[in-house]
Amino acid sequence: MKELTSMERTVARRGSTNIMRKKVLIVDDNWMNLKVMEGLLERYQMKVSTAVNGPEALEKIQSKEFDFVFMNFMI
Repeated sequence: MKELTSMERTVARRGSTNIMRKKVLIVDDNWMNLKVMEGLLERYQMKVSTAVNGPEALEKIQSKEFDFVFMNFMI
């Protein structure tokens, strides 16, 4: 995993929400999209969970708290 530059770390911590180390659920039925998003978000030390469909996402949301949910709108 590529390390963040000092500028990326600064940007990630600015604003009203610090995105570092947040819990994220990614929902998509395309495994390639899941892997790309997972790789992008892990650079910010986010704790990433994935689901491949709506029912699986709902199950995960009910059993675990997430700060963000990224969902493919076609699901």
